[in-house]
Amino acid sequence: MPRWSIAFAGCLAACGLSVTGSAPDADAGPDGVEAGSPPTADGSAEDPEAAKADADADADAGTWCARQPPHEICVDFDDGQIVLAASNAVASPSAIDDTESRSAPSSLRSEATTIGANAYVYQSWGGSRSVVELAFDVFVDGAGYAQIGGVELFPTTGYAQLLFEYDAGALAFMELAGGVKTAHALGPTALGWHRLELRLEVALTPAKSTVRVKQDGVVYFDDELAQAHGTLTNVKADFGVFYCGKIMPVRLFVDNVTIDSEP
Repeated sequence: MPRWSIAFAGCLAACGLSVTGSAPDADAGPDGVEAGSPPTADGSAEDPEAAKADADADADAGTWCARQPPHEICVDFDDGQIVLAASNAVASPSAIDDTESRSAPSSLRSEATTIGANAYVYQSWGGSRSVVELAFDVFVDGAGYAQIGGVELFPTTGYAQLLFEYDAGALAFMELAGGVKTAHALGPTALGWHRLELRLEVALTPAKSTVRVKQDGVVYFDDELAQAHGTLTNVKADFGVFYCGKIMPVRLFVDNVTIDSEP
């Protein structure tokens, strides 16, 4: 059975770090949008009315997860449940919410009350994995800064985060390893739901692991990590909020999470 928890801790400092950009996938059209899949007039991934119609259809057809192919983990929060450790029921809440949802009626709301706090759900595997895949829908409410889930690697020495982040209306994917942050811009992020996907193929030193990142079905990064890492003692897939003390935190809604891995 998967082991779930909610984690609350301070985040790593996010200043004095190098930043680079990356281009969308070669198959993408202008502004990183695949041919035949233009954005709506407001730049969002999907028209709000169409999204609502999809959500209503979802409600009529059963839960989102019930309609998906098998996954190691699939959670859409529509049964009103989150599996949590009782000891982690603390001040920075994550809760089922029906204010926003990508598949009706519910999503996970994650928010913090202080800068530097975080509130996220994670799946942990002891030792290494050869492949980890994480996908989720996210709605960001506010103009602040948050790291919003991804994959964390714990080698015998050092530490690496492969996380999505949101900063004042823009989504990005970032690698943080050895105290160096490497960021890659993603696509249009008008207010609304966006689907984020990350596939990590793990390679041990001296080779570098590879990562493929999508936003709303468009590939924006598909390359090696900036740094190699040694033997892994633990791997985590996270979704929720990771706050840094840049400006006031934002509130996130997360829905339709899938996690898969290979030994």
